[in-house]
Amino acid sequence: MSGRNPRGERGYALIEAMVGGAVLMIALGSVLSGLIQANGHVARATTDQQLTQFLVDQTERLRVLSVTNDEPWKTGGLGKNCLAMGLPSTWTCRVDVYNESEDMGAAAGTVMYKRAVVTVTSRTTSQSLAVLKW
Repeated sequence: MSGRNPRGERGYALIEAMVGGAVLMIALGSVLSGLIQANGHVARATTDQQLTQFLVDQTERLRVLSVTNDEPWKTGGLGKNCLAMGLPSTWTCRVDVYNESEDMGAAAGTVMYKRAVVTVTSRTTSQSLAVLKW
């Protein structure tokens, strides 16, 4: 009677189960790591989107104010606080106002205007947007 030696194959099932379990754990760990990284990217993207929206809100608030009468447009206002409240505690916001001039040629002369640069900074990101006003 020819056949396999039952004593020679002892333990193979246990080794196969252990190798399979190890491969499964590595695969699950990789999937879990990917999900954690994706969650971090989504949180960062959400913060960037909120930061951009806040920046646009600030510049729109500056646009409606009068250049001659309203405080945010007074020159020398470097590092002023932003107009809106409700800023998260980890963010900073500043408005820098500059006098600008541009020579438009002999016919038009020199044009004077003001430029306000609004900068909003979170922990890892900083964004700026400029507003021009004549």
